[in-house]
This record gives sequence, structure tokens and C-alpha cells, in this order.
Amino acid sequence: MQKLKLLMCAALIAAPFVAYADAVDCSSTSRWNSDKNYKKGDRVWYHGFSSEYQLYSCDKDQCHGAGSHEPGGGDWKFVGHCDKTPS
Repeated sequence: MQKLKLLMCAALIAAPFVAYADAVDCSSTSRWNSDKNYKKGDRVWYHGFSSEYQLYSCDKDQCHGAGSHEPGGGDWKFVGHCDKTPS
């Protein structure tokens, strides 16, 4: 029982650090633009679903800009959270 309590405490302490393990450099990536069409492999940063900036990669042959095709939708693959606010 004591070991279980220690493991649970360790997991709670480590949890905030695990959340940012996927931090990526977004400085050379452009902001997602709903008026633009993207092709497979194009990367964009996006600030939409949370307070964090996120990097996405177009995962289909073509990713359209508007509607349900915005990053976080089926056309895009999540790459990671930006390590700092992109400019």
C-alpha cells in the first residue's frame, strides 16, 4: 500500500513536466490562414482550442483552410505545443 501511495505521488509531481515534453520550435512556421490551401507536410501554428499555441502538420494530400478543416480537425496532425509564443 505504501508503494502505491509513493507511485501516485510521483505521478502527480511528474504530470506537469510530461505535458510539455512535446514542446516544439514554432519560430520558423507561419500562422494558419483560413484563406489558404495547404499541401501534405506543410506546418502551421494555431491558437484556437486552448490558451496554448500549437503546431500542426497537414496530413492529407491537401488541407483546405476554412470550416471543419482548421487545425485540430481530421486533415491535420498535431505535432506539439509551441515552446514560446510565435511571432
